[in-house]
Amino acid sequence: MYKNLFNIDGKGIAIENIEVDLKTKNLTVRTVNYTLSPLVNITETCSYFQKGEEENHTCYRQKTTLSINGFGYMKNFIENVFLEERKLRAHILYTMCTIINAIREKSKQGIRIMNETIKRNMKENIHIGSNSYVNTLGKEKKGNPCNDKV
Repeated sequence: MYKNLFNIDGKGIAIENIEVDLKTKNLTVRTVNYTLSPLVNITETCSYFQKGEEENHTCYRQKTTLSINGFGYMKNFIENVFLEERKLRAHILYTMCTIINAIREKSKQGIRIMNETIKRNMKENIHIGSNSYVNTLGKEKKGNPCNDKV
């Protein structure tokens, strides 16, 4: 759709500038996309930096600026396209977080059940190889209707 609308061949033009400040341990990447420059100017700045004295932690900050030029209908159309894409990304991110939280809770529940089972078995003080364990198994087999022959 975009290829036909803007008469582009799928190739883009962008310039990226990378700055490294070793003293402050800061890496900044600035990218300007010139593909649709008569209509849209997009500038993105990404910074990676160390906050405080935490040498093993890297912070990340991203900023994107979008300037739309042109006639009213074209400007509104492009704004709507970008807004819908942003809403979709936010929805996907929310869904992913919900799934991850559900998995995390199920994992906690599984670990809790496993810990309770281990504690219960330790309290019963059943020792594999002891006569009490063998007798317990024998009683279970006798009382189990699945083991009865028909």
